[in-house]
Amino acid sequence: MNKILLELGLLEEKTRPSVTKGTKKYKALTELGLVYGKNVVNPRKLEETTPAYYTDTFTELLAKIFAWQTRH
Repeated sequence: MNKILLELGLLEEKTRPSVTKGTKKYKALTELGLVYGKNVVNPRKLEETTPAYYTDTFTELLAKIFAWQTRH
C-alpha cells in the first residue's frame, strides 16, 4: 500500500542520520496526504514520524488506492 501512496504523492520517503547505517529511511505524509491523516512522532525513534490515518477519511483513501490499482 505504501508504494501506491508514494505514487499518488500522498506519502514521501524521508531520511535521517543513522549511527550504524549512514542514513535511515522512513515514510511521512505529504501536504496532500495530510487530508487523510497526520504524521506522529515514532515513540521508538523520536527523529522519525509515522503516518496515522483518520478513520473518517480512510474509505476515501482506500477508494483512491483501488482506483490507482485498476489503472495499473
